[in-house]
Amino acid sequence: VNAQSGTTVNNLLHILGVTKQSLNRVLRTLIEDGLVESRVGRKDRRERHLYLTDAGRALEAKLSDAQRARMRAANREAGPEAVAGQIALIHYLAQLTDGTIVANTFDAGDIQGVPLDNQPPLPGLRRAVIGMKQGGVRRIELSAEKAFGSEGMAPLVPPDSPMVFEVELMGAQ
Repeated sequence: VNAQSGTTVNNLLHILGVTKQSLNRVLRTLIEDGLVESRVGRKDRRERHLYLTDAGRALEAKLSDAQRARMRAANREAGPEAVAGQIALIHYLAQLTDGTIVANTFDAGDIQGVPLDNQPPLPGLRRAVIGMKQGGVRRIELSAEKAFGSEGMAPLVPPDSPMVFEVELMGAQ
């Protein structure tokens, strides 16, 4: 729900691959506990759109931070480090700070080659990958200037938009 704020119940069923009955039990508990909010669709009143509440976002952040910390600890002794001048082979999830997903190579199964230099676009991302070890995972928060700057990346990234990346280093050449 956090990755796709406003997703429908039907979309969540498809993503999770579970039955409506199984999801309904868990979802009802999350709503009752004040972690998820269900809103009637604007275009189709039969649809229910799901959003994390403030408490839900706090719990998601706490769980994700713990998971990332475990991943970092497990990967400290992993493969070689990425160094300036190499091409980093990465998976990434790119989001605006409001949670809107701009790109997700994890879902697409697509590994991206990124030159590790200080050139636009995304000089902040390129510098942040330097020093990562193969198999390492890093959360990177970029100011607008270190992301796509005042031009943005139409139509996905508005001008002057800070961004958040979850990056996994698959290797470096």
